[in-house]
Amino acid sequence: SSDYDLINGYLSANYDFTPWLNLSLRSGLDSYSQKKEWRNAVSAVGGWHKQGYYGLQRLGGYSLNNDLILSADHKFGDFNVDGFIGGNVYYWKSDNILGETQNGLKIPGYYSLKSSIDPVKTTSGITKKLVTSVYAKASVSWKSTLFLDVTGRNDWSSTLAKGSNSYFYPSVALSTMVSEYIKLPTFMDYLKMYGSWAVVSTDLSPYQIMSTYTKDSNYGSNPSISYPSSLVNYYIKPQKTTSWEAGLSTAFFRNRLSFDLTYYHTIDENQIIDLNISNASGFTSRKVNGN
Repeated sequence: SSDYDLINGYLSANYDFTPWLNLSLRSGLDSYSQKKEWRNAVSAVGGWHKQGYYGLQRLGGYSLNNDLILSADHKFGDFNVDGFIGGNVYYWKSDNILGETQNGLKIPGYYSLKSSIDPVKTTSGITKKLVTSVYAKASVSWKSTLFLDVTGRNDWSSTLAKGSNSYFYPSVALSTMVSEYIKLPTFMDYLKMYGSWAVVSTDLSPYQIMSTYTKDSNYGSNPSISYPSSLVNYYIKPQKTTSWEAGLSTAFFRNRLSFDLTYYHTIDENQIIDLNISNASGFTSRKVNGN
């Protein structure tokens, strides 16, 4: 069985300084809790254990996402300018705990962790992540013919080491309606040309830069732990992808025939790779930045 509860909350506020200048606050909350149960009758064919089994798991977590944005939209003669500058704080946390009976149930039909023949096996975990960001965008258009968009964002992630946890990724896009200032043949409806360049960066999942012991199954009544088989890299850098594209779009005979052509090029840098190494080192892999 599985019971799931979910709560979503959202709050927004706006203040207009002028008809073209606005300050807005957006805040969102997602919270969930889940309860799972597994039951296996004694002598049941298949299942988890022929002597019976009971498992109980509870999972929970929440995320907070907050944005403060100052935006503007104004016209200057033939030019229209709009854009915004903002900041974001994103926090995420999840936790879980699982209890399982071992080697069957003492009392058939009594589904409880207290019914375990051997000591109950329990596992638990907690995960947290914090990302703070600043970002901006500016868009300029001229006579609804020439369009320019510029963006920039910088993130600071808690999953990366200090000194390597800040990464910036910008973008630039330019497009123009050629048919607005060049006379085309009558069979062409329009001609648009465009190009763009962008950088995207990504961080790690939580707890990937520190080696920690893992709790294993007991040896009899003795607890056991193990060291990870992969070497971590505290100073690993975030992944980065740089791409650019250029193209054109047109249509003929009153949109009875259309044509689009795009060329794009992408380069991946600092890819995070689990590189295999000799088992003689005591490890099976190590985390590195590749090209």
